[in-house]
Amino acid sequence: MTQALSPHVIFKQNPDVVGAEVSGEMILLNTQTSVYLEIDDIGARIWALMETPRTLDALIHALLKEFDVDEAVCTANTDAFVQYLADNDFLAKTA
Repeated sequence: MTQALSPHVIFKQNPDVVGAEVSGEMILLNTQTSVYLEIDDIGARIWALMETPRTLDALIHALLKEFDVDEAVCTANTDAFVQYLADNDFLAKTA
């Protein structure tokens, strides 16, 4: 079982991950682990936002400004997605 993410930890895109749009879908590939991930439009937006290092709280705040979504739903879904990205080395914690 993975540990819950702290809302204050700063994450950024792992530099070993490349992303590309293929046939209208965003594909991420970790070049070190060869793990790939196909993500939807909202996942692609989260990925783009993570180009700039930010906390989970800052990411959720940015998404709430852009999308018409309930805060609790946005928080739960974003937390789960970022947890997955971090667990699979798509995101890196900054020092």
